[in-house]
Amino acid sequence: MSELTSNQDKSNSALAYVWGKYREYALSSRKRKAELTAWRLRVLIFGITGAILGTLCQESIRWGFNDVTNLSWVPFILGLSSAAAIGLATYFGKELVNPYQEQRWIRSRSMAEALKSEIYLFRSNLPPYDTDKKQEKLIENAVELLKKVEDLPTEIISDAQKQKDLPTDDLTVEEYIQNRVNDQINNFYTPSSDELKRKMRRNKNIGLSLGVFAIVLGALGLTGWTAGWIAVIATIAASITAFAYAGRYQYLIISYQTTANKLERLRVLWESKGKVDNDTDARNKFIRECEAVISIENSAWMVEIEMAK
Repeated sequence: MSELTSNQDKSNSALAYVWGKYREYALSSRKRKAELTAWRLRVLIFGITGAILGTLCQESIRWGFNDVTNLSWVPFILGLSSAAAIGLATYFGKELVNPYQEQRWIRSRSMAEALKSEIYLFRSNLPPYDTDKKQEKLIENAVELLKKVEDLPTEIISDAQKQKDLPTDDLTVEEYIQNRVNDQINNFYTPSSDELKRKMRRNKNIGLSLGVFAIVLGALGLTGWTAGWIAVIATIAASITAFAYAGRYQYLIISYQTTANKLERLRVLWESKGKVDNDTDARNKFIRECEAVISIENSAWMVEIEMAK
């Protein structure tokens, strides 16, 4: 076996290991985010259901159900169901939807992105990955990164999942722009921002509709029968607002748009200079600046979670 082939095998082995760890933390992050979002939605539904059932209980008493022999059980069941729903919302909100669970998700995402960044630096042959010993340096840097999450369990994934889409080739600056910069802008930051904007508009429309409904009920409730339902509507609107706030929609929209804009400016600036891959210093500076922009967005997540505690 030639020395070139031996070095290539070592490089592929090192890259395969770090890529596998990246996939492990990326999949763990996505699963934790999905679980957290699902439990937030359940808490929202339990809270709204509890408020509705509680008001129905009061209304059933006002309607005299408790004085009717065959219907006297209705207020009791409605009240019990309301208490159970609110109790479940409180319990799950405390045990499963809390800063600790959110931090586990963000730390997984942060580690996945840090490992991915090292992989792109490695494939682009930036210092310290511009020597024959770059595979050893990749393992060394990856191990140092992984020490930060030794206390964080990950999902168990198969070898096939770890090696899915494993890259093998080195990148020219043009390939880096296409595979890293454009991919982040077009396939993550921009669509993610657009999706969050749609959610923001949906929540706003729901809030406005509930507000109009509350006004109509207030106008109809000359005898006072609508007071309880107006309170329910207010509770639903507040719960939806809290749900959106917990998802940090506004923060993420600004963060994603800002990062996409910075990456786009760096790309346009590079292209306008007419530099090529052989302009080593300028090339390395450009790639490092792009990775720094992505890293700042990633690090800001951890700061946001710490501030929210």
